[in-house]
Amino acid sequence: MRHLFVLAIGIGLLPTPASAQQAAAAAPWKPSSLSPVTLARQADASMASMKNIFGQIKTAIIFDGSGTNRGWVKVKDSKTFNINFPDAHYPRNGADVPFSGVNLVANGKTLQYAGSGKGSKRLQMPLSAFAFNKAKKVADWVTGFPRYILGGIRGEAPLSSLVSLARRPGSGFTTSVSERTVKYGKYNLKQYQLLILRTPAQAKKIGPVRIELNIDGARKLPVSAQIGAQEAGHKPLAMAWIPVWRPKIFEASEFVVPKLHK
Repeated sequence: MRHLFVLAIGIGLLPTPASAQQAAAAAPWKPSSLSPVTLARQADASMASMKNIFGQIKTAIIFDGSGTNRGWVKVKDSKTFNINFPDAHYPRNGADVPFSGVNLVANGKTLQYAGSGKGSKRLQMPLSAFAFNKAKKVADWVTGFPRYILGGIRGEAPLSSLVSLARRPGSGFTTSVSERTVKYGKYNLKQYQLLILRTPAQAKKIGPVRIELNIDGARKLPVSAQIGAQEAGHKPLAMAWIPVWRPKIFEASEFVVPKLHK
C-alpha cells in the first residue's frame, strides 16, 4: 500500500507533500536521451488511454488582470467526459480577468459546450464535430494551453502537434528534454521536462515565449506546466497549470447532456 501511495504522489495522482516538493527542488535537471518527439508521443498516448480518471486542475494566470480557475476533468473514456477549464485570452483592459470558464459534457455521441462569460450560450453538437486543439502556431499555446492540452483525452495528440509546430523550419523555437530523479523516502521517482523556447533572435524581435511541461516518468502523464511570454503589443503573461490525477468510478448522471429548450 505504501508503494502505491508514494507512486501516486510521484505521478500526480495525489497532492505532493512539502517534503516531496523540497526533494524535487534539490534534484537538478540533466539533458535526457529521450527526444521531444518521443516524449510528446508517449504523453499523448497516456492521456488518450485515460479511463475512469478524475483530475482537479488549478490554472493561475498573471497579467494586467489576474485570476485563478479551479477546474476539473472527469473522464470515463475518450467519448464520455465532463470537463471544466478556463478559456484564456489576453485581457482587453486592466479590469478584465484573463479567462472565462467553460464546461464540456459528452455522453458518447453528443457534446454540450457552456461558457460562463458575458453573453455565453449553451451549444450542442455531434462529439465528432468538436476539437480541443486549434493551434496553428506555437504562440497560440501561450493562452490556449488549458484547452489544447485536454485534447489528449480525445486522442488529438496535442503535445505531438505542439512539438511539430516548434520543430518546423523557421519556426523560431527550440525544443529540448531534460530529466531528473527525485528521491522520496526509499523510492526514486523519475520526471521529464519538455521545454519549448523562442530563439533569442526572435525573442528580441517579437518577444520571448517559454513553455515548460513537466511529465512523470512512470505513467508519462503531464503533472504541471509553466508558461511565460511577452508578445509584441502585450504586457508580460505568466501561467501555471497544475493537475492532480486519481482514479474514480463515476455515476452515469455526470455525463448527461440535457435537452436544450427551443
